[in-house]
Amino acid sequence: FGKHTLYPCLLHFSIVLSCRHWWDGAAEVRSLPMVGLIWISVFAWSLALTVVLASWPVRYAFGIFYEPRWVESFYLNSKLKGETDDDRRTLERSNTAPVPCKDSPTCARC
Repeated sequence: FGKHTLYPCLLHFSIVLSCRHWWDGAAEVRSLPMVGLIWISVFAWSLALTVVLASWPVRYAFGIFYEPRWVESFYLNSKLKGETDDDRRTLERSNTAPVPCKDSPTCARC
């Protein structure tokens, strides 16, 4: 739960500011049923806005800015370009479980 709440958190403020003129007259309402209706509509609107902002099209459109995975791959590719074969073997060895040296033909350290 809450896996995609980054997008509603970061995007809702600009949307709420652009739509706040809808609620300008709400402070003048004095009737209890109308106040209840306004609160219910505000809650429903905020829930719908959160669901829309957490949907996959919004995550897809804004994901390149908020979760730039492409930067990581760009960084790793540029880092690997300067490596030699020995560096790659060392990296592969560090990612595998160590094998004991005693009588092992596949020793990772020797």
